Amino acid sequence: MEDEDKTKTQLLQKMVELQRRNAAELALVNKLNDAVNHGQSLKQIIRLLSKEVKKSFACKGVTILLLDANKSHLILQNSTFTPALIKRLEKLLGIDIPSVGLPLNKSGYYAEILQTAQPRLVTAAETIQSIINEFIQEAAFENERIRKRVHSKVPQIYHLLGIKSGISMPLISSEGAIGILDVFTNNIFDESDV
Repeated sequence: MEDEDKTKTQLLQKMVELQRRNAAELALVNKLNDAVNHGQSLKQIIRLLSKEVKKSFACKGVTILLLDANKSHLILQNSTFTPALIKRLEKLLGIDIPSVGLPLNKSGYYAEILQTAQPRLVTAAETIQSIINEFIQEAAFENERIRKRVHSKVPQIYHLLGIKSGISMPLISSEGAIGILDVFTNNIFDESDV
């Protein structure tokens, strides 16, 4: 009898959490709709989306990357990582972090998400470090020596960011995938979060 009550309680907790998430998602859609209807700029809407997703998921960071006009690069539009964290990263790396325009590597992590138009859940430390490395390989550094130095610090970058899992979701319009929304947490996401 006690096991049955425990199972019922767990099921009820999951249902309440699902309702909370559905309400949060609906509220986000309404806020975005209001922003569009009030003529806010794309930059303002992207900032709003980042802020609200970060709050909704109680996550560490959100980044939004959009395809350029040629659909050959993903351009970082917004990141909710704190200025303090960015300063710590820059101190670790010994450089100012360059603005990121990622050439789409046909076999890369982000290219796969855009091609399949499917979200991806990442929880393995090796995969997260591989994504960090993809950013480093494609970022606009002054020279190859700096890129190699930064590459050697991927494990330290990973630990400094404190990311335990992430979800990358394609942003899709009527013309197809236009970008990616990344959500990172120092907790563990699961399939229900996707």
